[in-house]
Amino acid sequence: MKNLLRFFLVVACLSSSAFLRAERVPAESVAKMKTYQVSDLQKLDGIPLRQLIAIKFNYRHEKIRHLKPNWYQGSLWGYAVEGKKKYVFVQVMISKEDLPAFKAITTDFQSGHEQVAYGQVLQEGEATKWRFVRLFGTKMERDGAGNATVSW
Repeated sequence: MKNLLRFFLVVACLSSSAFLRAERVPAESVAKMKTYQVSDLQKLDGIPLRQLIAIKFNYRHEKIRHLKPNWYQGSLWGYAVEGKKKYVFVQVMISKEDLPAFKAITTDFQSGHEQVAYGQVLQEGEATKWRFVRLFGTKMERDGAGNATVSW
């Protein structure tokens, strides 16, 4: 009986932690959300800080850097629409909890299919002013009131 109780407790904890990782987005932010191609995000200076955005991309780069104890840096890549470069990218930050889901995104640059990721434009420090997109996930579910839940 104790083993069965422990099992249900573990299942409940795992399912609640997966639920807690989902990001709740208010209806006002969802209404203001714009969708960008990766080529449009080469310079994030034109996008207001903390704005929720959708990014259309084709694959992620294999290289992921562990910058801080709970944060990883990666990049989303897309095919360049114009210019000399064939591929363009945008820097993204992923929380430690979301890293396995981020790693599940294809690294095959020849895959050809377009995917969408949701995140928020943030800035690291006042001195460096390094801008990046903090990813929330690749799935968005909306409720009747216009609020959204973004998850992997």
